[in-house]
Amino acid sequence: MTAKKTSRMSPMRRSLALMRERGYHAEITEYRSRDGTTHDLFGFGDILCVHMERPGDIVLVQTTSGSNRSSRVKKITESELVHYVRKAGIAILVHGWRYMARTKTWEAGEVDLS
Repeated sequence: MTAKKTSRMSPMRRSLALMRERGYHAEITEYRSRDGTTHDLFGFGDILCVHMERPGDIVLVQTTSGSNRSSRVKKITESELVHYVRKAGIAILVHGWRYMARTKTWEAGEVDLS
C-alpha cells in the first residue's frame, strides 16, 4: 500500500486516494465544530467507503500518521460503538502513513479491525 511522494498531501488525502484506487467511492466523514474540536463518524471514522462493484462492501477508515496508528487502534477497540458498526457489516481499517525514504514513497501500515 504505497503512494508517490507528495509532501503536502495529508494522511486523509492519501487514504482517500488509496481507497479510490481500490474501487471505492470514498467520502470524508469527520468535521470540526466551531470551537475547533474534531468529530469523527461513530467517534472513530474519518472516511466512509462503499465499493463501486461489490454491493454491501462498506469500509470505515481511520487515517493518521504511522506514529499514531497504535493509539487509534486502541481508541477504536475501546469504543462502545465498535460492536454495532461491525454488526452492521461495516469493515474498519486504520491507515498509519509513513514516508519510506529508501523508496521515496508513502506507505500505509494498514490494520484491519473488522
